[in-house]
Formats: sequence, C-alpha cells, structure tokens
Amino acid sequence: MQPTVNLSQKALDALPDHYSTPSYNRDDVKTGVVHFGPGNFFRAHQAVYFDNLLNQGDLRWGISAVSLRSKNLRDALAEQDNYYTLVERAKEGENVRVVGSIKEVLVAHEGPDLVLNRLRNPDTKLVTLCVTQNGYYYNNQTKTLDFDHPDIVSCMEEESDPVSAVGFIVTALKERMDAGMPPFTVMSCDNIPGNGNVLRQVVEAYAMSVSQELYEWISDNVEFPVTMVDRITPRTTAEHIDTLSQQHGIDDAWPVFTETFAQWVIEDTFCNEKPDLESVGAELTENVAPYELTKIRILNGSHMALGPIGHLSGHDYAHQAMNQPEINTFINGFIDTVITTLPKDAGIDFDDYKSSIIDRLVNPYMKDELTRLARNGSQKVPSRLMQPAREAVAVDGNADYLAFAVAAWIEYAKGYDSKGAEFDINDVEGINMGLQELARQSGANPRPLFALRKIFGHELSSHKGFTNKVEQYLRDIVDNGMTTALSHFNEEQLDPSTENEISSGIDLKQTFSPT
Repeated sequence: MQPTVNLSQKALDALPDHYSTPSYNRDDVKTGVVHFGPGNFFRAHQAVYFDNLLNQGDLRWGISAVSLRSKNLRDALAEQDNYYTLVERAKEGENVRVVGSIKEVLVAHEGPDLVLNRLRNPDTKLVTLCVTQNGYYYNNQTKTLDFDHPDIVSCMEEESDPVSAVGFIVTALKERMDAGMPPFTVMSCDNIPGNGNVLRQVVEAYAMSVSQELYEWISDNVEFPVTMVDRITPRTTAEHIDTLSQQHGIDDAWPVFTETFAQWVIEDTFCNEKPDLESVGAELTENVAPYELTKIRILNGSHMALGPIGHLSGHDYAHQAMNQPEINTFINGFIDTVITTLPKDAGIDFDDYKSSIIDRLVNPYMKDELTRLARNGSQKVPSRLMQPAREAVAVDGNADYLAFAVAAWIEYAKGYDSKGAEFDINDVEGINMGLQELARQSGANPRPLFALRKIFGHELSSHKGFTNKVEQYLRDIVDNGMTTALSHFNEEQLDPSTENEISSGIDLKQTFSPT
C-alpha cells in the first residue's frame, strides 16, 4: 500500500502527476454560482463542468454550495479546504482528479443571512438547484406551489429566514429588484420533465403572494432554462473511501465515484452573464424536449425493462444482467424499437446514443442495482413503456419488445424472485392502488391489471393485439422462467415468418397517433 496524502490545498503538489488537479489559483476565483443541494450527483456533474471552466481560465464561476439542513458535507470538506476527489470508472481503468470549484459550503438553517448575502452579491450570476422533486413544493394536482406545506408557510411567515430553496431565491430576487440590480439566472438540474418550467411556476407563484410588482419583475426579467442532466453516481461508501486511500494514496472524507459518461443539455436562455459551458462539453439548444424524450425512452426505458428482467433472471446488478446473452440481445432490440418513436429532426445521433447507453449498462464498476432501476414502476411505466408502446404501434405496429417489458414488470410486481423468495418492489404508490395484490391474484392473466388506468391508460390496455402479446409473454415467463421466455422471444423476433399479432388486421395509423 502506497503512502497516503490528506487532501488539502497544501497537499495538491504532493499528488502524483498523473492525477488531475486544479490549474487555477483559487484566491483569484470569484463566486459566480450559488448551488442548492450539493449531493454526490452535483459534485460529479455540474461542479465538474465549472471546474473545467476554471481550468480554462474563466475565473468567474466558483461555486457557493448551499445545504439547506445537513452540515455533514460542510464539515467533511472543511478539513480539505473544500477540495474533493472525483474517480471516473470504466473498463479501461480509473481516472482520478481533484475538483476545486466549490469555494465554500454554507448550511442554510445555521446562517440564512450568509446565504442571502451570497445571493445578493453582484458576482452571483447563476443559481442552480439539485434538490429532488420534493424540494420544489410543486403540487401536481393544482399545478402550482404547495402553499400549505409547512416549509412554505414558514418561509412566508419569516421572510428573512427562509427554509426552502424557493424561499431563498424569491427573497434574494426581491432584494435585487429593490436595489436596482440585475437578476441571476435560475437553473434547475433535477430530473424533472420541463424542470425549468416547474421552477418558474413555483417561484412566480411565491412571488405573487409577496407582491404583484415582484411577480411582474421576475416574469419579465428572470430566465429559468430547462435542462437535462445525466450521469450515474452511486452514494459514497466506506469501500470507496478505502479504495481511494489504498489504491490511489489519497485520504478524502467524501470522494465521489462515477462513470466516465456525462451529459448536460441546457436551454439557451440566460438573463445575466452566461458561462461558456459549451466549451467544456455541455450542449446548448433552443429546445431541450427532444433530448429529454430521448433519455426517457432510451436510457430510462431500458432501465425499466432491464430492472425486472435482470432481477427475475437471478442477477443483482445491471452489468451482470447485460452479460447474459439473452438479456443483452433483448435490450439492444428494445432500444431499436423505442428509437422508432423519437423525433428524427432534432439533430440527435441515436446510434451513437444507443452505443453509449449499452457501454454504460455493461460497466462493472457502477454496480447499478436492478431493484433501483425497477423501483416506483407504477409511476415510470406510463412514460417509459406504455406511451412509447402506443407510438410504436402507431408507427409500424410492432410493440413486441415493449409488450414483453410490460409482462416482465407485471411479474416483477408480484414481489417474488427467481427462487420464489419475497422481496420489496419499492413501489408504495403501486401497492396502495392494489397493483401487487392484483398481480399475485391474476397469475399469468394480465387483464385485471389493465383496469389500473393510471398506469396502463385506456387505448392500449383495451387493444386486443397488444394485450394478447402481453398475456402471451407473461404466460411464458410464469410457466418457463425468465431466461427461457427471453430465448423464446428473441427467437420469435429473428423469425420473419412470425405473424405480428399487434398490427394484424387493424388500421393502426388511424387508431393511434403519436403525441
């Protein structure tokens, strides 16, 4: 075991030359970004893009990271001068770098004034968020801010002492308006469809409750770009910390391990100075929606298919499942099917994207748990399987791969693995609506489940061709097990004489139209 170095500013020069370290002097870096929610994903993703900008010599984009409640990251990084190690893992090896773009970590509930001071500082040009869907306090029923949530009530009662990111943002924007200062751009980096639009809605709703003037000023002057972000980033474990120390000689209290792939697509609309993120690999576009749909259909859809299929085949992790030939063949065919449902005029290279997804799925270092991919299926199946199935039927009538994925998920929803042992499907909403009970009672008959319109919709769940296919595949899985059923399916797809029951005798172009 090689000698170790405790990560800090002074220790950077002691690290081996093949480890990438910041090339800039942090004393010269301005704090241009305030970020809410500095979890592992942010430190593997946005913070790295800004670190690359700083390494290019644009020193306007240092980060003030704001944790709303937890002090754990602040305390861990304080001993390291806010540096941390990023380890990118691939089959070719590991790339180790030290990231220095985070200049400070603030804990909001300990010092809200410190956060507001940073937000009102003219150097702050951009505010970003990774606070998960719950952190937006967005009510899906009313399509606006949840004014009854205790955090929002508290923010409105104590304007100078916010407890939510939305509260901090609106309070700071009001102060900037009152002072005649330009606003900052507000950018969501959470995995929420149309995330910038959701963020605008909750901010403007909050602002309206403060004053009409503030609402109009924000509406007229503040931009909320829609973004799409992607990078698999597991939680940091003791094993990661030990690996970094023993194999790479760095003692880091909270390193981040991730994959080599990273994607950041950003709607090109800013209201203050714009960081040149394109120069470090981000994609700026007028319309993020096609990229978002591509990710949902190809990446997230593959996850929704692979999770149940892989787990019911006896595997624990994505890469293990993808090493099984029957599963690998199926996932490749699944992606080819969903590509037919995607817009062809968005300038996206689907073949290249597919190749990158397959490479990520077979990466043995990510140890992406199949149960994680399959969790909350009742909320994911409508957009990741049913909607593309509807459009695949409309395009050419062939939704076989999607029908098999639906059948596999129904079998998975029973909560029994390949050996008959019970497991938690991690789908509270689905269980509450009777999904698991129906799946167990119905055996190989999927039709009772199609009554769950919130999941399966109306058109395809009452479409004889599609439901027949789901029933055929579910029966094969129940009778013969997942691996045999997959083999039968793959053989069927290779046989050009096999009749496509879904499209047979039906004018699908007229029955269904893509949305």
